[in-house]
Amino acid sequence: MKVSLLIENFCLDAIIGIQESERKQAQPLIIDLEVNYVYGGAGQYLDYMAILEAVQDKLSSTPYALLEEALEGISAWLKRCFPSITEILMSIKKPQVCQRALVGVRIHRTFD
Repeated sequence: MKVSLLIENFCLDAIIGIQESERKQAQPLIIDLEVNYVYGGAGQYLDYMAILEAVQDKLSSTPYALLEEALEGISAWLKRCFPSITEILMSIKKPQVCQRALVGVRIHRTFD
């Protein structure tokens, strides 16, 4: 059975961006994530907390200049860590960049 694991409004701070100020100090990010995978019954599921930890570890250990690079790197990392993943929909938003709107980038990636 194919199921979707949902994570919404995961808030964390990370150094990401191309502006000099963004490279010096961590800024808040909001991450939404939908992970589709093949559920194989008891013992063959994805752990929400393990997914959150993998995302946080990747963002804290890898310097990204662009949100697009972060989305590519994190989605590839999640697939390596959790081979049962078949599809990832993920967005990263920067709530402090623009006062008039919540801005960010989204990726939709399907794996064979």
